[in-house]
Amino acid sequence: MKAMNFEPDYYKRLGISENAPEEVIKASYRALAKKYHPDVNSSADASETFKKLTDAFDCLSDSKRRHDYDSYLMKHKFENGEFAKSDGPLFYSQEVKVKKSPWRVFLSVLWFIIVTIVNTPIYLMRLVVKLIKYLLLWIVFFLVWSFIVMGLSSIVYYRNFSLLDLPKGSFVSNVANVIYVVVAAILGIYFIYLAIRETFIIENSPNIEGNKK
Repeated sequence: MKAMNFEPDYYKRLGISENAPEEVIKASYRALAKKYHPDVNSSADASETFKKLTDAFDCLSDSKRRHDYDSYLMKHKFENGEFAKSDGPLFYSQEVKVKKSPWRVFLSVLWFIIVTIVNTPIYLMRLVVKLIKYLLLWIVFFLVWSFIVMGLSSIVYYRNFSLLDLPKGSFVSNVANVIYVVVAAILGIYFIYLAIRETFIIENSPNIEGNKK
């Protein structure tokens, strides 16, 4: 399947919200088409403006194309960290770019994941499958890691005590326990990241879509 050639401003062109119903899309297009139609508007850019309006309407009035466009738009916002503030059609709107602070990047990622799952339930199943796969890998790692730690603890000595025989609550014992838990937790978080990445980034990559004929 070839990647669609979309532009990220169709809703702004028509001056409507991204959840506008079909009736609102049609009404907005009719009103703007009357205003910018070359037969009634003699301005130099009327023809180009009318063409942009028509392109946006043709896409948003088709349910399948609109669904594809909404997926594209979410991915575009996620990748660029851009949020549009529209006061009407594109020709009277202002676009506000938000600085990519870590907090805003986190919120953008979270928003993208939630909206994608809600709009496309198949991603939820894919994510569950990925999480189960990496959970099993993590369990295997945890068992191996525990075996290694127990083995090392029995042969590593500190002040004539093996790590296994150190009094509970001692500094060295606490440090060893923290390292043991932190390593397992870090790998668990990394596996969750891999599951999310494979589900929402790799499988939704435009390069992959472009290679599917």
